[in-house]
Amino acid sequence: MGVTQPRTETTRWLVVDAFAHFEEGDPTPARVHAVLTDVTEARATELALRAKVEEYDALVSASLDGYNVVDPSGRFVDANPRFCKLLGLSLAELRTKSPRDVDAGRSEADVRGVMEQVASRGWARFEVRHRRADGSTFDSEVSCWLVPSSGKMVSFVRDLSERNATTEALRKSDEQLRQSQKMEAIGRLAGGVAHDFNNLLTVINVTADVAASVRDAIEIFSAEVRDVKLPGDDR
Repeated sequence: MGVTQPRTETTRWLVVDAFAHFEEGDPTPARVHAVLTDVTEARATELALRAKVEEYDALVSASLDGYNVVDPSGRFVDANPRFCKLLGLSLAELRTKSPRDVDAGRSEADVRGVMEQVASRGWARFEVRHRRADGSTFDSEVSCWLVPSSGKMVSFVRDLSERNATTEALRKSDEQLRQSQKMEAIGRLAGGVAHDFNNLLTVINVTADVAASVRDAIEIFSAEVRDVKLPGDDR
């Protein structure tokens, strides 16, 4: 019970153990013996611990990451709403399953190996593909720790679907950019080749025109030479 001290107006918490003493034949207690134990500090510690637990519960419940607890037998015993939503299961349905039941990419031996690693090292972090209740899958990053006092394993699960989609979109965009740069380079090369070819054609055409002019001049000169006869030449 709580007792307030009038002078200091502080409250002390006491545990009272009372024992009644009865006289023979009298149902009314003749004396009452009481032992008072001051538990104020223990009470304060209990209230502080309770507040921490409530804060932790609120944090886990509001987390954008999934949270779950697996007991030493390998069954889910607790989870936050986010983890249940990721898998499309209620908490009651989840408690009937093990991590292997919601794992879409690893064998039972692989899952057991991870749990043994956590048991020996105390923690583990890895990526895994989870299976939802409707059969669809999603990639996630799992960080898990062992609670030595209970042997339970607590895990935070982060959905990587958005990150992977962004990474894939960036990859495709980068690939498209490289392809565009490649086509641009090919276009510049083709343009340069065409320009050089046009220059070459121009030189060829000019040379041909010059050759034709020279040929015409030679033909005219030859004709004129044939028409010229030296005096006395009857040939």
